[in-house]
Amino acid sequence: MTEKTAQKEPGKKPVPSKKPKPQQEVVVQIPLSELHPFPDHPFQVREDAAMQETAESVKEYGVLVPALARPREDGGYELIAGHRRKHACELAGLTTMPVIVRDIDRDAATIIMVDSNLQRENILPSERAKAYKMKMEAIKRQGARTDLTSPKISAKFRSDDEVGQDAGVSGDTIRNYIALTQLVPELQQMVDEKKIALSPAYLLAALTPKEQGLLLETIDSEQTNPSLSQAQRMKKLSQSGELNEDTMLSINPAQLNTKKSNTQKSNTDLSSTHSFFLPAADGMTDGLEKKAKIREQIEYDILCQQYDRMQLDELVEIMLEVAMNRSPTVKIGRDAEYPTGFVQQRFEKITSMHIEKVMDGIRENTTRVWNTKAYLMAVLFNSVSTIDNHYAMLVNHDFHGGP
Repeated sequence: MTEKTAQKEPGKKPVPSKKPKPQQEVVVQIPLSELHPFPDHPFQVREDAAMQETAESVKEYGVLVPALARPREDGGYELIAGHRRKHACELAGLTTMPVIVRDIDRDAATIIMVDSNLQRENILPSERAKAYKMKMEAIKRQGARTDLTSPKISAKFRSDDEVGQDAGVSGDTIRNYIALTQLVPELQQMVDEKKIALSPAYLLAALTPKEQGLLLETIDSEQTNPSLSQAQRMKKLSQSGELNEDTMLSINPAQLNTKKSNTQKSNTDLSSTHSFFLPAADGMTDGLEKKAKIREQIEYDILCQQYDRMQLDELVEIMLEVAMNRSPTVKIGRDAEYPTGFVQQRFEKITSMHIEKVMDGIRENTTRVWNTKAYLMAVLFNSVSTIDNHYAMLVNHDFHGGP
């Protein structure tokens, strides 16, 4: 074709090229027998009251939100999201459930599976640890840098870590949780049951399997649970090759968290509960115990390695004030007032992840704050729903195939 003939003819408009429309995903009814669990799925499907409620809802209204699955090479489908819904269908007597089938690779499916479950409230530490590890490995295989064992370089560098960024937490928190996967199953269960706090658990994960077995024997024989200071000493002894039965038993018996019988416990003893929001008792001892419980819940010692201790202490004091509050309502912000019990329950959900978001927000805030205490109270109160909404948006992004 010559240059002359290639020129467009006068009077004719150029025909715009048609872009292919994105293929729409459809919802199909798939027999439950063809839906297989995701390999090494880290989240348990529990037979609890919530599951019974879900089953009753499914029986009456059906499955309102379709599950997500991908084709299996051996036939059938691999569930990515919807394991609890499938079980609810089984309890409700259904034989099929609505599913969106998406042809994606294992790594992409792993990331969606993790994100879709992290939005739930009642996630065990061992579940979160395994999920973070699975997502980290999937992203690493995809070519992203997720060297979670590398030394800290800077706060900015850690915040750029993809797993931590997606989860709304720091890289340090991701590393700590992944360390829990090195615990033997019995110790993981004790962490899930809150018999061992997270802060010492991170350190105990550095012990060898043999040393962890020895620790389990000591816990059973001495009826004790390791404190943070004991875990620190055990880790040091393990690193020097000196941790054995004798040295383990010699670790400061005065600091042992000895289990008391019910008849020995006072009304202010918090060892039988994992909540520090109990009816306030008179005396300084109760306040000190509550403060210790708050510090344990937010992993205070770990956070002190990343943030200013004085600022953390200020947050702890505000949480303690809420925990000890006996008035019928608590003021949040300028005008809002909420029942004290509701605010206490909200504060009870605050973890190290929420504190990290609060501290990062304080650091990034450029607006002058006139009432610091009221500001921090509101930020703490809102931090729980903020992270929940973060996960909800992340799941919505994954399900709708965002870029």
